This record gives sequence, C-alpha cells and structure tokens, in this order.
Amino acid sequence: MAIQTIRYWNASLSNKIEVQYDDVTHTIVSGSIYVGVVVPIILLSAGTIIYTQDGIGYLYKVRVQNTAPYAYVDIITENVCEVSIDSVAISNASTNESTDGSIVITASGNGLRGFRIDELGSTFQVSNTFTNLPAGTYHITVKQEKLTAPTGTCYDTQEIIVGYDDVVCELELGSIEVIKANGVSDGEINILTVVDPIGLELEYRLDAGAWQSAGSFTGLAAGTYNVQVRYKDFTGCTDNRDVDVNNLVTCDARITGTVIVHEQSKFADDGAVTINATSTHTPILYSIDDGANYQASNSFEGVAPGVYIVRIQDDEGCEDSLTVEVFKFKSPYLEIPIINSHRFVITDGPMITSELQNFDNRLFDDMTMPGVSVCKYRQKFILDDVIPTQFRSNYTTNVLKLYTEAGVLTATLTPIKKTSNINKTALHEDTNFADAGSGEVQAFFAAGLPDYFEVGQDFTISGLVSLNGTYEIKDIRAGTGAAVGYTVLVFDKAWPGGTLLQADLSIIYDAEPFDIYEVSMIMSLYAAGKYYLTLEGSDIQFDPYTAQSEPFELATSWPDTMKIINYNFEDAYKIQYSTGIQHTTRVEGYLDWPKPGGERTVYQDSQNRLRKLQENVTRNPELMVEALPAYLLEKLALIFGHDYFTVDDVEYQTEEDFDSEYFEHDALGNGTCKLRQVEFLAENTDDAGDVNIIEIGHLTADSNEITADSDEITADQTIN
Repeated sequence: MAIQTIRYWNASLSNKIEVQYDDVTHTIVSGSIYVGVVVPIILLSAGTIIYTQDGIGYLYKVRVQNTAPYAYVDIITENVCEVSIDSVAISNASTNESTDGSIVITASGNGLRGFRIDELGSTFQVSNTFTNLPAGTYHITVKQEKLTAPTGTCYDTQEIIVGYDDVVCELELGSIEVIKANGVSDGEINILTVVDPIGLELEYRLDAGAWQSAGSFTGLAAGTYNVQVRYKDFTGCTDNRDVDVNNLVTCDARITGTVIVHEQSKFADDGAVTINATSTHTPILYSIDDGANYQASNSFEGVAPGVYIVRIQDDEGCEDSLTVEVFKFKSPYLEIPIINSHRFVITDGPMITSELQNFDNRLFDDMTMPGVSVCKYRQKFILDDVIPTQFRSNYTTNVLKLYTEAGVLTATLTPIKKTSNINKTALHEDTNFADAGSGEVQAFFAAGLPDYFEVGQDFTISGLVSLNGTYEIKDIRAGTGAAVGYTVLVFDKAWPGGTLLQADLSIIYDAEPFDIYEVSMIMSLYAAGKYYLTLEGSDIQFDPYTAQSEPFELATSWPDTMKIINYNFEDAYKIQYSTGIQHTTRVEGYLDWPKPGGERTVYQDSQNRLRKLQENVTRNPELMVEALPAYLLEKLALIFGHDYFTVDDVEYQTEEDFDSEYFEHDALGNGTCKLRQVEFLAENTDDAGDVNIIEIGHLTADSNEITADSDEITADQTIN
C-alpha cells in the first residue's frame, strides 16, 4: 500500500499531529502527537480538508478532527457528466416548399441541458422544440453542463430528416425525340429531358398504358400519343403532351450542284455561292453557315473567301449538305524562264496576250518568215543527261508530259514545289495595340511595319480575350496617341480599355504571286528518238494552260556538238539557283584554239636588270557555233553571262560579249564568243621570292622612283 504522511496543527492543544493515511484502503492507520511549542502555529478547524484523492466514481477527502486519531476519511459520490438523446418527434412540412415542419427532442442526463439545430445557428436554447422548419436534413445537438466539481460539458448529436407530405408540382416534359414509322409499327418516342426541380424518381407512360421507369417507347404505329410523366412517390404531380408519330416520308432533298464565283478583285469579299437543289417536298430553304441561318433564295452574294458548309432543308425537314470553298482573288501566272534547257512556249491559256509571231509566243518549229524556208530543228540530248526545268506558277495542278514526235504520250511527270510564296503565314508575337478613337484600334510593331500588309487583308489576334478575333485592315496610316512615330494598321473594334495592350497577330499573305516548281527528266528512262514536251496546268479559278517545248532528239551520243553546263551563285535570270539547279545545253559548234595569251609585270633594278614581278599565262579559245535557231543563240548569250559555265566539262569565263550573225533567207544563224579558261596555269611570282613590290620599296612624293632601304634599289621606270 501507499502510505501518505499528513501533518497538521491542533489549535486547541497546540500540538503537532502526524497522521499516516493509506491511499489504497482510504483509512487512517496511525497517528502521533508532538507536545511542545512549535512555531508557527497553524490553526486548523475541524472538518478542514487536508488531502484529496480521486477514485473511480468517487472522491476521497481526509478531514481534520480534534479527537484521536485526529483525522477521518470522507467518501463523496462523484457527479459524472452524461447526456443522451432519447427520442425525436418529427412533424413533416406540408409540401416541399412549405416551412411548417417541427422537431421535439427528448433527452436525459445530469445537469443543465441545452438544444440546438446546427443548420439554424450555433446558439443553444433551453426549449427542446423547433418549429417553422422546411423539409430537409438536420443535425441536432444536446449538451449537458456539469456544475459540481469536477465541472465539464458533454454532448450528444443525431441526424434526422424532416420530410414533406406533398409536393408543389413543377414537373414538365422537355425535349422529345420522335422517330417516324416506316409504314409499320417501328416508330419511336424518346423522352430526352424533363424539367424536375426536386429530383425525385420518375415514371413514364403512353396514353392509359402501364407506368415504367424508362422514358423510351418503341414499336409504335403512326398516330398521336399522349406522353405522360409523374413522380413515383407523389403520383398526383404529372405532366403530359400529345406527340405525333408520322409515317416516314421518302427524303429526296438533294443538292444537285453549286455555282461558285470566287473573289473578283483583291480583298473585295465579293464572291458568290448559288445552291441548286431539288426535293418533292417544297419549299426548300438554303444556308451557307451549316444551317445556323436559312433563307428562301438559293443565291448568296458578297461572300468572303473561306470554307462554307452549304445546307438545304425541305418542308418535311429533310436535309442535304456539302462543303464548298470560295477562293481569294488571284490572276493566272505562269513563267518558264528561257534559260532552262528546254524552251517552252505557251500555246493555250489566259496568259497569251498577243498573236504576233515572235520568239516569245511561237515555237521555232511553227514559225514562218517571209522569204525564209521552213526549217525543222531539234535540240540535242543524250541518254546520260538529266535535264531539269524550273518554272513559276500559281496554278493548283501542274504536270509535264512527254510525247513522241508522232504525238504518242510516253510519260507523265509531276513537278515538285521547291518554294512556296503563296499563302505564307506570318506570326507577330507581342504586337502592340492602342486606342485609335471612333471605335477603331491601331496595331503596330516595334521593328516597323512589314511591307506585305495591305488595306483589305484579314488578320487574326490571339492571346488576349478582350481583342481576340479576325479583323479586316481598314487603313494603314501614321499612328496617334500611344502609337505616335509608328505606321499602324487600323481596324474596327471598340477599345477594351487601358493605354497599351499586347497580343499575337497572325496574317496570311503572298510573298510573290507564284510558287516555284521543278521537274527533272532522266533521259536514260526513255528510248532514243524524237520527242517534245508539254507543261499543262489547271485551276478552279481560271482556264487551263498548255506550254509546249521545242522538239528534241535523244541519242546515245552527238558528235560535233558541245555540252554546255551553267549555273549562277545567286538567284538570277528568273531562276532560283538556291535549289541546286544546273542547266545542260548541247549545240553544234567547236572551240578555235589561238596562241596562249597572258599578262606580266616587270621592273628594272639598279643594275639595269629586268625583274619579273608577276606573270600569268592564259588559254583563250574562241567558241564557234553554227546553224542554230535564234532562240538558242539568245540562250547562249545568257549562258555566258552566268557566274559558272563549262564547255565540254572545262570551266571558262568570257572576255567579250557573245556575238550572233544571221543571214538573209536563212532561219538559222551562227555565233562566236571569246572565252578564257579558268585557272589554266598557276601564276609566277617575282624573282625575289615571296617579296612583292610594296615590300621592296615605296614611291616618293616627287617622282616615280622606287627606293628600297635594304639594298638601295632604284627604278626609273613606272610600274605597269
């Protein structure tokens, strides 16, 4: 056991008393009295509590008494905090929208009790009754406050539901799908939506049939049906609607064709769409915005370039649709540069502007000249050649066709687009926007306005909700306000506020009115013989074209001809040489070899000896061509103007212009050109090794003498 020693002073006896207390048995086991004067004297009256011990459900207190053994144990029953909700009496609200429900709470326990419904606030009330309640779920709480020691508060909670005895009926049928019968009992009614503010379980029926949980009814013959819905637990709340199930008609609404007028001038938005359609169930309505809007007329004017879903609808609701596109304005463009290995002439198409017989729009093979006999000339190629052709076109489709001289189609080749200049997209990030006043906004760029912007173009803004959208450029002018000092794009838009905004701007434009195409002929794929080519193109916006080449003859070899290859280091002669294209031409002719030439520079030293500073020996042949048509002579003049050309695989450059010569009553002519072979011999340096004239001496200000500090060389001659 645990013995506790308790000391106190007896006031009347003036003695100190010591008590031994067993805190297990809660008894006094012994006591002693000490006689004598003790300071200080503690005055304790009888009944004073000198020790307290908690027990299970009890309190043990040791109290003073003035007789032996001078203390006793007082056992006190402890008040335990406890509360319990015994029952809840619930009265439902009269309807789902009424507030006349009530709750009465019965609870038991020790101490003062309070009652609360959490949904109504945090304050406890003395009354156990709550009234004027709407239907719903409530959390009730009862608390007990224990006032005697040890004090405390305890709670009990419970969740209850206040129901309702009836409903305010707001149930309505929503959308209903009807599938027409096809002459037999195969129609359907499907209830797709119901307006149900309460969200209770529903059931459905047709006419006086049985109620069911699903809102679909199948196997129906043509006729009128009363569709009904109600709450399963409140059957008095219903809604109904009469629905007709008709026999399916034969839908024969068809779009038979469309007539598209593409934009007629640049940025005019003046395209047109005409929809031709038929149906046995007239009238027919027409739409070009996928049915968002219909009109009685089948013609739509003032249509901007873009993709449209055209749709028709007849009197029975039968529809048909297709997608059409109105293209932005463009003029036909085709150009086949004459420097190509093959010479082409446009023989059919909208690009032909003159009927005159000249070198630009007549094949040499077809030309007739007064007093000149008709001449048949065929260009020369061998089986080892690979002959490319580069051209400029904005036609949607371009093809190259190879024909025998008798007109038999031998091959069809598809040109490859090398450079796309049409419909390029430019993205300008962090474009600046400012208020232009009068319901307009101005856009400008820190680096300045690119030159491809034009009035009438459409552009798109993204990345800023207040400005996002597609707009038309109304004007290009000097900026105002926050855009002073810039050239700005002006468009219609109410300014959303602020001084300066930034967003991304994208635009589609044409860098050039054409794309660049190339097509190569690998001659080894074809048999030796006589051929010609046609380049053909088609486009939905204008008439097709045909360009025909001069005839050519393919053989294993061509004696007495020269092979000339040429290209340029930069784009020139309307050819984009950056694609790697090289031209090959074979002509009748030869190189006439003169004596070697050269250049030299010498000076006379102080001992009257000639010193050689530099000498360069050159090879300077003269190219001679004979009996060539004028278009080939013209092409040679262009070839020799290129940065690089070879004759029979040797690189040359020209010393003089190409000279051509024609004769009376002869369709063919001759030509000559003086050439210099590139890097024929290495240069020779001066006799003093690597020392050059500048290192040897310097010119004096008063004369042409050259002096040298090292060897006092003096030259009286002027250096050439």
